[in-house]
Formats: sequence, structure tokens, C-alpha cells
Amino acid sequence: MTALPGQGQVAEEGRRVQSPAAQTMTATQAMMAAQPAARPRWADDVLWRRRALRLLGVWALLSVVLVGLRVSTAAIRPELRDAQTTQAELVKQRDALSLEVQSLGSANRISAWAEEAGMLRFADSLKRSAELSGVEAPTPPAPPPPLKLRWQWGPGPATPEDSSPEKLVSP
Repeated sequence: MTALPGQGQVAEEGRRVQSPAAQTMTATQAMMAAQPAARPRWADDVLWRRRALRLLGVWALLSVVLVGLRVSTAAIRPELRDAQTTQAELVKQRDALSLEVQSLGSANRISAWAEEAGMLRFADSLKRSAELSGVEAPTPPAPPPPLKLRWQWGPGPATPEDSSPEKLVSP
């Protein structure tokens, strides 16, 4: 044979000839067979142990915080009960006072009080008519006194008696 044996050809000795890529595959497969089989990450026991410890730590921290909060707010509950009791009493008093105000403000009660005080109802009172006279208008205030101005020209007189004319100006 003149040509080199190909992938599917048989060599002269009767062995099958392998390509160089096939020879490297076998070397890689041989290396993988020598190493232990790789396991997926989710099957790793160390990973799950770390996660469990982390969650346990978070749970313990949260429980300590909640217990501390409960201890620090223990005095609030009795005060809250007292406040609720006081509020219920105040609501009852408010309702009673509201009912009393409504009964005291009724039309019958007001009419009875007016009759006891000697008052007459408007419908029962005497009706009279009369002429209404006008009310006198108030007198206007007196006008202010006139403003007196003195004009002086030049250096001025030596005495006030020598003063020149005065001009009266009203506002």
C-alpha cells in the first residue's frame, strides 16, 4: 500500500490505526481514571455543614435579641392593661355625659325651663307694631385750625415784630 492508513483502515499488522486526537483522548481519559470522580457541589458535606452552622448562629442571635427585647419591655404590659381599663371607664363617662347633655338640651326640657322662668313663647306673645323713627346722625368733628406759614426773604428781620406778611393756608 502506498498511502498511509486512515481512520477506518487496518494497518499491515492487523491493528487498527488511531489518529493523534484519539491518542490524546485516551491519555486524558487515563488521567481522569487515575483521579477520584468529581462530585457535584450540592453533594458536598462540608458545604452543608457550614450552611447549617451559619443558620444555627443566625437563629441563636435572633432568639437572644428577641428574649432581650421581651425582658426589657416586660413592664409595659401591666401599664397597658391599666391604660385600657382607664380608657374603658372614660368612654363610659363620656357616653353618660353625652346622654345627659342630649336629655337636658331637648325641646321639651327647654320649654319647661322657660315657663318656670316666666318667659312666653314667641307664638304666644303679644304682637304690636310701631313706627320706627330714624336715628340722629352724629355731629361731624370740628375742622382743624388753619395752618399759619410765615415767608421770609433775605437774611431776616432783626426782631420778630418786623416780620413781613404771613400767609394763611388751610389743609
